[in-house]
Amino acid sequence: MTSLQAAQINVRLDRELKSAGDALLDRVGVTPSQLVRALWEKLSRSEADARKTTDFLMMPASMSDTLDERARKLAALEAGDKIFYRFAEDLKLDPVACLPLTDEALGDAREELLAERFGASS
Repeated sequence: MTSLQAAQINVRLDRELKSAGDALLDRVGVTPSQLVRALWEKLSRSEADARKTTDFLMMPASMSDTLDERARKLAALEAGDKIFYRFAEDLKLDPVACLPLTDEALGDAREELLAERFGASS
């Protein structure tokens, strides 16, 4: 059995906002801890995922769609993730290895390919 080293996050929210959020999460059967864990897992997958997700969630209200439209877009984003991971699983691929490469990793791969094709340079 592995030992879990837990960390705690404390957040201050307006009381009415917390009550409304707790009620909605209760109706959909998700605890605040489950939601935060899922968000942290999504953010930790890649910097691109983190940027897209935080840009979407932190969009100023003046620029945002209605809450329903934002929820629809977030659901579409999550559905796309599920399709991607199911596809990788069906093909018995490591989904993390299939994620887009960072600029640095892409440059390293290019250098390795060039070295393999034309010989190592010094």
